[in-house]
Amino acid sequence: MGTRWWHVMIGGAVLVALAGCGGEGAEPSEEGQERTATSRATAEDEAADEAADADEAVGAPEASDEEAVEWLDRARQAAGDVTEVRMHADMTSEDVQMITELVVSGDRCTTSLEYPGLGVTDAVHVGEEIWVRPAELYWWGAEGGEDSFDTYAGAYVRGPQQHPHLRTLGCRSAFEMLDEDEPGAEYTHRMGPETVVDGQRAVTVLVRQTQPEGTSEQTILIAAEGDPHVLRMRVSMEFDMLGGRSMYTAYEWTDYGRPAAIEPPADDVTVHIDDLAERDNPFPLQ
Repeated sequence: MGTRWWHVMIGGAVLVALAGCGGEGAEPSEEGQERTATSRATAEDEAADEAADADEAVGAPEASDEEAVEWLDRARQAAGDVTEVRMHADMTSEDVQMITELVVSGDRCTTSLEYPGLGVTDAVHVGEEIWVRPAELYWWGAEGGEDSFDTYAGAYVRGPQQHPHLRTLGCRSAFEMLDEDEPGAEYTHRMGPETVVDGQRAVTVLVRQTQPEGTSEQTILIAAEGDPHVLRMRVSMEFDMLGGRSMYTAYEWTDYGRPAAIEPPADDVTVHIDDLAERDNPFPLQ
């Protein structure tokens, strides 16, 4: 996983670009909700165990384990065929937690980011159009201040995906964090212990990314039977560019192959970005 994704997470305006789901447009399955709730309840214990395994097994190997590389390649290939999936991520840094979700169903998706002290920013992406509902504090930050807030708080802003203020806010790949294409970074891969995730046998791939700015340790759980879908991923990192701060993120993928009902927000809660007066425009979000 390259650090570029983390730059987006931290970089103000584009916090919502990786936001996860949960906008009004998605209706998750009850089974998916129950499974996700159960897994989150045990996430801390499992994360601690996985981190311990990673510390012991990753070490500083001279070369990658070929089997680990093959499993990760298979997971990436399987991800390329996925048209429906739900991703949830919890990122914690210096006791600050961001919650991200993303739901993909065909050519439609929803994203959402909950950030402490700011609120939730949602987006619904249908074809070439995107609807963004900024966290309410963004409206206060517009030139119009309270007037903008009173008029537009809670509204979705619609526009073409390629609009300069919106193009970073659309849905990205639910598997982008599996990429290893960061210039100047070195990666080593090791196999970890086999485990079980929600009743599924899973293999563990341990990855260390090293570059001048710092390192990250990744524990990736991949289904061992059937399609080699990635099920969970834990990432811990400490980068000098962040002032030495550490970050920890836990990802979970569920509802593979289960369509979600994603519809554009209603017209009466939508304003086109071109119809916003300059003083009322909260974009770019930063």
